Amino acid sequence: QSGNRTVDAIINCKKTEAQEKNIAFTFTVDFLGEITIKAIDICAVLANQLDNALEACEKVISMERFVDVQVRRKNDFVFMIVKNSVAQNPFDENGTLHSKKMQDDRIHGLGLVNIAETVKKYDGNLKNEYRDQMFVSYVMLQNG
Repeated sequence: QSGNRTVDAIINCKKTEAQEKNIAFTFTVDFLGEITIKAIDICAVLANQLDNALEACEKVISMERFVDVQVRRKNDFVFMIVKNSVAQNPFDENGTLHSKKMQDDRIHGLGLVNIAETVKKYDGNLKNEYRDQMFVSYVMLQNG
């Protein structure tokens, strides 16, 4: 009950998906109320962050699989932070994050592009990092 139907729908949908895959799913969502970020742009960021997190967790075998989501509003900014367990460091030797998905008849790797483009559209910031067998995606979007 964040006050934003799009955020609520994404969180509830992905929580159910995580439960079906035996992935621990926790979330903290501030009351967002009316925000100016378009629903399609919230999806471009939050749904893609969570899709990536759940897919990464499916590859984890030797430790707890988890996704932790935080959606916060502070002043004129909305923050979407997703943390998840990973089987290995997703960055290459140059520090670049690439899609690790197998190529087949489906399009892969566009989630990262969609997130970056949406962040740019809202004059925001994107930071992805790996630490202690955990991947963290930080997104900040201007609201207003």
